[in-house]
Amino acid sequence: MALSHILALLDRQVSAILAEGFQLRCFDTAYVPLINDPDITHAQLDEGRKYAKTLQTCVLHLTLHDIDTLEEQLGPDRYPQVHGAVMQVLTAGARQHGGHLRTLSDDGLSVLFDRSGCFQKATDTAILLHSLCRCLLARHLPGLPLVAGIGIDHGAVVASRCHPRPASGDGGGEGLHSLIWLGSPMRRAARLAAAAQRSHSQSQAGVREGSHHVTTGTTQWKWRERSYEDFLDDLESTSSCYLKHRNSHFQRFERTLINTTAAESSPILLTQAVLDGLQETAPDHPGLRDGWWKPQPDCVQIEGYDGTILGGDMVYAAARQLPPLSPEAAAS
Repeated sequence: MALSHILALLDRQVSAILAEGFQLRCFDTAYVPLINDPDITHAQLDEGRKYAKTLQTCVLHLTLHDIDTLEEQLGPDRYPQVHGAVMQVLTAGARQHGGHLRTLSDDGLSVLFDRSGCFQKATDTAILLHSLCRCLLARHLPGLPLVAGIGIDHGAVVASRCHPRPASGDGGGEGLHSLIWLGSPMRRAARLAAAAQRSHSQSQAGVREGSHHVTTGTTQWKWRERSYEDFLDDLESTSSCYLKHRNSHFQRFERTLINTTAAESSPILLTQAVLDGLQETAPDHPGLRDGWWKPQPDCVQIEGYDGTILGGDMVYAAARQLPPLSPEAAAS
């Protein structure tokens, strides 16, 4: 097809989808939709309609950090084998507490849960996945950079199809029957996972102020770090091009970073909405009773979310008590 024809076709499709009379209906559901759900349709341009489903639930995302280093260290022959074993473990763990695996990539996976009990299921799944990485996989893959971050958020997720209805005769269109998962919980969970079990730092832009002192024949510089506001407050009004400082010993200043803080985030991060939901629906959960979830330092932040980020580093006792590998398995 000529480029001019493709552009004209796409222009007509976009115009049809964005037309005022186009009907988009989102049906509420309490269950994670299946890929072949008949109530989730492609954009039916002839009829001017499209159907989707909305689910209020928890979203869990797991990211494998340093996956490039892992592949480089293993090489093209060994990497697929190791990656397959890792994903075998993680996908099984994702389903253990009723999770529905909905996206899977080279460096991670996303899990959704039916609405009922989603808070407890999501947090239990996170602890299990972390336990599998920390204990079972590390036992089989010692020395490899296998570090996982896990994030959980709660909110409205929309299950949709992102393509127009396939034309007849095209074989249904490769991949056109897949669902796409829309909504800020999907993005926030992924960003939390990327930020989990990582080093974070935060600084404030400020001023390094120098004062020059001469006492008993010796010259001495004194420096201090100040915020912009404090520095400006010590400048007096003047009509000249020179700064007039309240400190008569002031000589120079330079831009710098002040109040730098650094911290390591927990392997599992979740939003305040998840903790609130867990407190409401499962108040006797041991994670609440024993105070597993702790507010993270202020330097642990993600884009698009300014609420409290909580974290934990819990491992199931059964995972810690796995028997030693046999000499044959350890050698492999």
